[in-house]
Amino acid sequence: MQPAPSNAPRPLSPGRLALRRLRRHRLAMAGLILVAAIAAVTLLGSLAVPTTAAETRAWLGARPPGHTHPHCQAETRLALGQPARLDGALARARRVEFDVRPREHREFRIALRRGLVHTITHGAEPLDELALDTDAAPAHELLADGTVGRGLPHSRVRIGQPPPPGLFAGDERVLLLRVTEAGPPSTVAVTLDRGRVTALSVRHSDAAAGTEPPPRGPTPPPALATDTAVIRGEEVIAVRADGRERRLTHWLGTDELGRDLFLRVVNGGRVSLLVGLVATLVSVVVGVAYGAVAGYVGGRVDAVMMRLVDVLYGLPFIFLVLLLMVVFNRNIFLLFAALGLVQWLTMARIVRGQILSLREREFVAAARMAGASPARIVFVHLVPHTLGPVIVYATLTVPAVILEESFLAFVGLPVQFQGTTLDSWGSLVHLGMQALGDSGQKWWLVLFPSLAMVATLFGLNGLGDGLRDSLDPKGAAR
Repeated sequence: MQPAPSNAPRPLSPGRLALRRLRRHRLAMAGLILVAAIAAVTLLGSLAVPTTAAETRAWLGARPPGHTHPHCQAETRLALGQPARLDGALARARRVEFDVRPREHREFRIALRRGLVHTITHGAEPLDELALDTDAAPAHELLADGTVGRGLPHSRVRIGQPPPPGLFAGDERVLLLRVTEAGPPSTVAVTLDRGRVTALSVRHSDAAAGTEPPPRGPTPPPALATDTAVIRGEEVIAVRADGRERRLTHWLGTDELGRDLFLRVVNGGRVSLLVGLVATLVSVVVGVAYGAVAGYVGGRVDAVMMRLVDVLYGLPFIFLVLLLMVVFNRNIFLLFAALGLVQWLTMARIVRGQILSLREREFVAAARMAGASPARIVFVHLVPHTLGPVIVYATLTVPAVILEESFLAFVGLPVQFQGTTLDSWGSLVHLGMQALGDSGQKWWLVLFPSLAMVATLFGLNGLGDGLRDSLDPKGAAR
C-alpha cells in the first residue's frame, strides 16, 4: 500500500464547505451585502447630516427630496460670553454671519356662500375686500395642521362677488391664507472662540436706517454691538461661516414639522433592527433550552411539553402581543420579551427534532460513561450540533419580528421608552400614510421608510435562504 502523495489537497472541514457553498449562493451574497450596507447607513448615517432628527423647522413643512435652505435652526439664541448652540460646521467656525429679513405674518379667512364671497375676516375684524399683492407680500394657503400650502395668485377679493380664478381649490368653501410681509434686511455677526460667543453685532441696511447710501461708494453702514440676539429660522436668507455660505440639504425631504426624513429613517432603522435582533435572541434562548430539554428527557415529559407548544400554536400570537402591550404598557423592553416569547415555538420544535436524532449517538454515550451530568450533556455536547438549523431559523426570524413590530406601530402601538415614542420604520410608514394627502402629494413620507424596510426584509430573507442551503448536509452532494 503506497502512502498518499504529500501534495494531495487536504479535505475541507464541514464549516469551510458550508462557507464555500454560501459564497457561491448569489442570492445569499446579495442579501448579505444589502443588509451590511443598510446596517452601516443606520449606524453611521447620522454623521453625514449636520443636524438632528429631532430638530423641527415648522416654517419649512413637508418638502420634497433635495430641498435646500440656509443652514439654521428654528430659533438661534446668542448671548455674549455664553456657548453658542449651533450645528455642525457653524459651531467650529470663528465668525458666523446671518443675513435676516424680519417677517410679519397676517392671517385671513375667506368664506363662500352660494358661490359668492360671504365673509372676509382678519382675526375678529371683518373686511369688505382684500387685495393680494403676491410680489410685495407672498400669500399662501394655511393648512389645518398649521403648515403652509400652495401659493396664491394676484387677486382682489370683494364681499358679494365671485372669488377670483385659482384662489379656491376644488370644492373648498373656506380658505385660510397667510400673507407674509418682509421688513428691511440686516446682518447679525457673531465671533466665536471654541464655541463661545466673544463678540456680537447687528448691521442694518440703509433702508432700515432710513438713509441713502453715500454718493462716492458702497460703504456699509456701521455695525452696532449688542449683548443678545434671537434669530428665527424662517427669517434667515443666508448664512456664512468664515466667509463661506452654508446651506442644508435634505436628501430625502422633510416631514410636516420640517424634520429631516433621512435622519428619521436612520433612527427608525436602529429601532427596527434592535427590536428584530433582541427579540430573536430571546426566542433563540428560550426555544433552544425548551426544545433541548424536551428532546433529551423524552417520554411523558416530552409529550407534555410538546402539547403545551401545540396549545400555544393555536393562539393568535399577535393577539398575545397586543394584550401584553396594552396591559403592561408599550415599553421597548416588554416588546422584546413579548415578540421573543411568541417566536420560540418553532425554534423549540426544530431543536427537539435535532436532539432526538443525536441523543443516541456514540459521543453522548461516552459522555454518560465519563460521568457528565444531563445538563452538561444537553448544553455542551448536544446543543452545539444544532447550531446550523438554529442560525438559519434565527436569520429568518429577524425579518418576521421586524414585520410584527411594524404592524403594531401601524395600528397605533409604537415602541416607547420612558414615556417617549420611538420612531421605527413601521411608525414612520404609519405617520406618512396619515400625512400623504388626498392626491399623494407627500409621497416621499411613505416611500423611503417603506423602501428601507422592504430592502432589509429582502436581504435578510435572501441571506437566510442561502444559509439554509449552505448548512444543509445534503447540499454537499449537489
